[in-house]
Amino acid sequence: MPKMIALIHFLTQQEKHIVALDEYMDSTLQKIYRIAFQIFTCESNSKVIRDIEIESFCDAVASQFKKVIHNNALNDEISRKRIEKYAEDGVSFVENFKRRCIGEGESVCVTPIQTTESKDLIFVKEFMKQNQGKMKWSPCYDKGIEKGLFGRFASYSTLKMAFHRHTL
Repeated sequence: MPKMIALIHFLTQQEKHIVALDEYMDSTLQKIYRIAFQIFTCESNSKVIRDIEIESFCDAVASQFKKVIHNNALNDEISRKRIEKYAEDGVSFVENFKRRCIGEGESVCVTPIQTTESKDLIFVKEFMKQNQGKMKWSPCYDKGIEKGLFGRFASYSTLKMAFHRHTL
């Protein structure tokens, strides 16, 4: 079958599988279906990945708002500081997600912005240097609270979890 006729046949029949066509043995049609399969498989995989990223984003933002709602009900000074920190974290997360999703299409190389370490993280790292051996999170948390740090953490275990998740 001539190439142009095979292409028109492919477009007009709109069959997902070549075996549904009467002319499924034609080499030109087989080549067209093979190319279409490669294109749509690649596109499908990238769409699935994008959907997973968007779902993850929505879950993370919903989690931040749930924390804000929970701490708003308590209405004390520590809760207000936590609410502010959760809101800042949410804004930062959304901006990073937006930059990552929108920036994918650009081919311009950008020098990465160096992230600064939080006061909480600096304190924990300094505490680790001073106290060699197994990390004792409870004394670290207590000393940090004395210095006005760790306001967004309810206990040493949440501090430890944030450190290991690199969200400190």
